[in-house]
Amino acid sequence: MGKAGGIHKFDGRRVEWVKQEVYTKLKFAAIIPDFGLKTEDARACLPTEVSHKDAVFNLSRAALFSASLLTGKYENLRTAVNDRLHQPFRSKLIPNCDEVFDIAYTHGAYAAYISGAGPTVMAIVDDKNEYFAGRVKFSLDNAGITGWNVHEFGIDNDGTAIL
Repeated sequence: MGKAGGIHKFDGRRVEWVKQEVYTKLKFAAIIPDFGLKTEDARACLPTEVSHKDAVFNLSRAALFSASLLTGKYENLRTAVNDRLHQPFRSKLIPNCDEVFDIAYTHGAYAAYISGAGPTVMAIVDDKNEYFAGRVKFSLDNAGITGWNVHEFGIDNDGTAIL
């Protein structure tokens, strides 16, 4: 993570995309447990069909996420990362997942979400929150949630370049 993203669509022949610059006032924190989660297990726990209501819920959050990053309205990110398609199911495979989210929010995260199939939890944080990683690690250990580490990453809006 840490790379600025974009919006893209691939129809099997052509990619249409829009680059999205992310304000560098943010950083990402990867909260990583000392256990793994097999991708096939993370996929197997997902329902084979989703309701129209849940699909609309996620699409509206995706739009809010992008718009919030573009406009700097970071207070919207917590709502924007709410998910009904994978997190409620995958979080059950990650011991203490809800507590990790709560601790991240307690220490000022704008958003916390499961990264990909998990088990890493990502947090989006103000870059001025310089003690976030240490405070989260301390709180996890203090709560008896041991074996988790926190690594912070800055944002790179340029990405890979060939010189």
